[in-house]
Amino acid sequence: MTVPRRFLLLAALLFWQGGLTFYGAVVIPIGARVLGSHREQAVITREVALVLQCVSLVTWGLFAWDNIVCRDPRKWRQRCRHFMKSGIVLTWCALGFLYMNLNKQFDPEKQSIVDISSFRFQHRLYLWILSVQWLLCVSYLVLTLQAWRAEDTAAGEKVREDEALGSPHFGVTTEPAVTLKEVRKGKEEGMQLRREEKSSAVDIFGVAQSPKSPYGGTKSIVHPTGKNAIGNFKKITKIPIFTPSPHSMAQVPS
Repeated sequence: MTVPRRFLLLAALLFWQGGLTFYGAVVIPIGARVLGSHREQAVITREVALVLQCVSLVTWGLFAWDNIVCRDPRKWRQRCRHFMKSGIVLTWCALGFLYMNLNKQFDPEKQSIVDISSFRFQHRLYLWILSVQWLLCVSYLVLTLQAWRAEDTAAGEKVREDEALGSPHFGVTTEPAVTLKEVRKGKEEGMQLRREEKSSAVDIFGVAQSPKSPYGGTKSIVHPTGKNAIGNFKKITKIPIFTPSPHSMAQVPS
C-alpha cells in the first residue's frame, strides 16, 4: 500500500493547492475581465471555494494516514509534520467560518453586498489565512518527500542486512551460516592472529624463540567458511594443546 498511499496523497494535494493557485492567479483575473466585474466573477468563486474546502478535508485525511503509516527515522521531522498538519486543520476551520459569513453577506442574484466594509475586512482576512495554509501545505510536502526518502533508505539497509545474515526476505527462508557478530569477531581474531604471526623471532633479551607450541594453552586454526554480501570471512577455531613440560617429565619415575 506504499505506492497507492503516496500517489493518492500527492494527487489530492496537487489538485487542491495546485488548483487553488491556478484559479487565484489565472481564472479570477480573466473571469473578471471577461464578465465585466469582480462581483459577477464572485458568483463562480463562491461555488469553487466550497469544492476546495471539501477537497482539503479529504487531503487532510490522507495526511493523517501517511503520518501514522510512514516510518520516518527522524523524530523531529515527524513532529514538524504533525505540527503543520494541525496548522492546516486550524486554517481550514477559520476559512470555513469566514466562508459562511461572506456567503451570507453576498447576494448572488442581485450581486449586492450587505455591509461592504465588513465584507472587505473578512475577505482580506480570508486571503491572508489562505496564504498561510498554502505555505503550510508546501512545507508539509517538502518534509513528506524527505520522510519518504529516509524511509526507503532505511528499508534498503534493512534488506541488505537481512540478505547478509540470510534472514527471510520476500518469502524466501534460508538458514544463516553465521551471525554478523560472529563475522566481526572472526575478523578481529584473524587480524590478531596475523599480527602474532608477524611478530619478531626473538624476545626482548635477544633469545631466539622456539617454533614449537607452548606448554599447554590453545592453538588457533583459521579456515574459510564462505562469502556473503559483507565479503569473505573466516572462522576461528581454538583447540587445546596439552604438551608436558620437561620439568613434569623429569618427575616421572623411570
